[in-house]
Amino acid sequence: MEDGIPVVSSEAEDLTEMDDHWKNSLIGYVIGKKPFYKPFIEFLNRLWRPKGQLEILMRGGGFFMARFTSEEDRKSVIEGGPWLMGGRPIVLRKWTRGMKMELERLETIPIWIRLPYLPLHLWGKRMLSKLASVIGTPL
Repeated sequence: MEDGIPVVSSEAEDLTEMDDHWKNSLIGYVIGKKPFYKPFIEFLNRLWRPKGQLEILMRGGGFFMARFTSEEDRKSVIEGGPWLMGGRPIVLRKWTRGMKMELERLETIPIWIRLPYLPLHLWGKRMLSKLASVIGTPL
């Protein structure tokens, strides 16, 4: 107790105890939507098709945690995409100890564009890059 306030002391091991448990986790949210738990779990399993187990935990404010048993699955999801739910982007970040679950100001967001009537002779990597540059930075 300090000045009548309970104080908890901790050691480094106390703070890192759960690191292994969460190391293959992602924090995410769907822009403009708070999905329902059971349909969302089924949707993410169909979308990401993990080889190992996927555990989804709903958090406050529309956030969710996706905990993978496989590092390969986590990498595949974070490096894949962009992921959409009902046309809305799913924003994902790798879990780190001490991170806050708060909406981030989005400076950029990856998007897919369709060019349905683009002539086939313009489908080269260089030309597609030039066309995409009109909209933004091609990935």
